[in-house]
Amino acid sequence: GLVAKGGEWVVVTLKNLEKAKAPEPAAKYNVAANSTLTGDSAVKIHVVPDGTTLDTAYIDALTDADWSTLPVTKAAAAGEKVLVKAAAAGENLTDIDQINNEDGVDKTSEITVDETTYAAKKVVVFTMPAYNVRIAAVTTDAVAISGVYFSKTGKINAIGPNSNKDLKTIEAIAKYITKNNTNSLQGLSAVVAQDINGNPTGITLTKGSATQTVGISDIAVDTSANMVTLKVDSTEGVIAARTADYATVLGYEQITVTGASANVYIFVDAATDEAVASGTLTGTLASNITAIDTNNKLGYAKLDTTPVTVAKGGALNGTNGPSGAFLPTDVKTAGSDKLVKIGETLTIVVTAGDAVAQAANTTGATFTVDAATSTATVAELKTDGFAKNVAIAATDTVNVTLKISTPTNDLVIALEADNLP
Repeated sequence: GLVAKGGEWVVVTLKNLEKAKAPEPAAKYNVAANSTLTGDSAVKIHVVPDGTTLDTAYIDALTDADWSTLPVTKAAAAGEKVLVKAAAAGENLTDIDQINNEDGVDKTSEITVDETTYAAKKVVVFTMPAYNVRIAAVTTDAVAISGVYFSKTGKINAIGPNSNKDLKTIEAIAKYITKNNTNSLQGLSAVVAQDINGNPTGITLTKGSATQTVGISDIAVDTSANMVTLKVDSTEGVIAARTADYATVLGYEQITVTGASANVYIFVDAATDEAVASGTLTGTLASNITAIDTNNKLGYAKLDTTPVTVAKGGALNGTNGPSGAFLPTDVKTAGSDKLVKIGETLTIVVTAGDAVAQAANTTGATFTVDAATSTATVAELKTDGFAKNVAIAATDTVNVTLKISTPTNDLVIALEADNLP
């Protein structure tokens, strides 16, 4: 042992000592978000430093600068609290539905997520694990609008989660209009019009230097179960209530069928296509309707069961006689009905029916219309007919082109064969 006399100095030399090191900082991990979390689903975070008391007062004291948009590299250490809220103004986060690791594996069941403690502050909290995370799915209180249509009569129809027209819903419709400049919304921007109490009174639309306010009574919103999106003539994205009638929907596009009657039809593209008489358009929209076609407002004629007759004449005077049929590409099928366009050039293919020897064919054959027997007015009839002084086979054909208007019944075109001039 060490022995020293009283009053003497004792010198102790310590060797191989190391300077004390500061503790290593805790490893921090990244927080990111799936690329699908944009717009109303975008979120931002704030990390509560370890040892800090988290309460409502702490959250209230946070400023915009204290929140970070994602991704954040080395955001938080394992065990630290991460606050998450909606990034979009006016939207509120209600839950985090899924958190993945950086490899995309769902780790939600391993991570403590608290959506209730600070729900009043619209903040969800999760405890950071010891690995990088990616927020994959969230729930906000944003009103999801999936379609908006602005009619030519100044009405707005929208597809949303319900039929409510509260401020948040009207704001969501206005935001959709501004963001989605397609079809009837082309070139439009929109803001909510409100009364002095903050209640929505409508939506003000701007296009260039022009503005128009659509009143709240002219705005309709409902679910996709009660609203349908369809094409009306050339206009895509028309939205109407499924209980609306055809007249209402055509009215949205300011379409009136020329010469509307029981014999002038519109074509309805649906699960079962339909021909609907333009004189009575009060029926509700067909199930699974996708389009209404009025043939550019001119309508369609419905073919009779024998839509073309051809009387013998000229060189065509054999036993069978000539026959005719509309060119198949000119015929539109609507359920059990066959339609052709009014006011457009149509082609009838006439078949000779009988063979005619060259020597016997001294007249050839052309065609005229028997107006008394035909059930529509015919104009612009043209045909080269069958030439004379040539042999005609029974299967030989020629084309007759014409336009029709004002059908008085199911369509019959009565042609008469005659000598070539």
